[in-house]
Amino acid sequence: MSQSPLARKFFAGGNTAYGFYSLFDHIMDKKDGKFIVLKGGPGTGKSTLMQNLGNHILETGNDVEYFYCSSDSTSLDGVAAPGLKFAVIDGTPPHAVDLKLPGLYDEIINLGEFWDIEKMLPFKNKLIAINGEIKESFAAAYNYLAEAKLVLKGLEVHTSSLLNKKINHKTILHLQGRILDDEPCRNNSSERHLFASAISPEGLVNYYESILSSCCEVYLLSGVPGSGISDYLETIYRVLHLKGLSLEVYHCALDPQKIDALVIPEKRIAIVKSTGYQTFTLASENILHREFLSLDHPQGDSWKAGLLKDYQERFNDLLEKGIGCLKRAKALQLEREPYYGRAMDFDRVKEVEADLIVKYLP
Repeated sequence: MSQSPLARKFFAGGNTAYGFYSLFDHIMDKKDGKFIVLKGGPGTGKSTLMQNLGNHILETGNDVEYFYCSSDSTSLDGVAAPGLKFAVIDGTPPHAVDLKLPGLYDEIINLGEFWDIEKMLPFKNKLIAINGEIKESFAAAYNYLAEAKLVLKGLEVHTSSLLNKKINHKTILHLQGRILDDEPCRNNSSERHLFASAISPEGLVNYYESILSSCCEVYLLSGVPGSGISDYLETIYRVLHLKGLSLEVYHCALDPQKIDALVIPEKRIAIVKSTGYQTFTLASENILHREFLSLDHPQGDSWKAGLLKDYQERFNDLLEKGIGCLKRAKALQLEREPYYGRAMDFDRVKEVEADLIVKYLP
């Protein structure tokens, strides 16, 4: 019995404490294959085109990867067929990508060529005003997220001093030994860096259920801020890297300099940070072993309850304000789209879609 094609969901970019953070270069290994970059403004049908291509890839029995937009988690920023070495992405700002081999590997398709500019000219001033408000909304969102990161750091400092690090070290060393002690060193390893979660207008969204659907072992590390989970994941990542294992590295939605999860595809093992902000279910029948490892081991009786509560409330408030600004930006983007959509020749877009299928897909 043939196995059903696998569809997995990710984010390749995020709204973070550093502004928009792009990992689009990791959508596909840029050594061979075909990488299509779609240009064109809002309302030109980029997301719909990519969704249709993804549906076609699945229907022809091939695995597909969907990359969703962190500023609208219902909309696509990219779609890829790893087995076919084919990917299409939205190449408009803020997630522009550098072309590696234009015409040979990369190809640009500008859907903006199918606009009737005359139909948009009467709304020029209106669109300028909307664009200005969108820019301001994103700037405010990123300021709130940057402040939230600072508050979270304060919370981590205070809780860290109250944890029994010796027990946590033993827990992680034991886990690391179970996974790696018998693993030989390898050559020609690869790494892929993406986001499994995003701070979006819809709130905190993650696709772990989809990402982990191919794993058979999942280790969930739980702990309060300050328990050092990201640091432990960084340590495990460095050992895995030295062993030469190919990896999927998933970065924190707020602070992408931190790691939230590691997946070892060839071993079908995942190690994931599991917190109250990152809830998900693991319903996949493939997961034969799942284990929760708690890193909450307070030492002493005082948890500085009042101080920690204040930090937590401030962090929650800043995060919600940031999400509120992203909601405002999305509403403005939706308000803007019809002005472009009414000027668009979508029959030409369908022709582009059909041409891509004929040229590059089965």
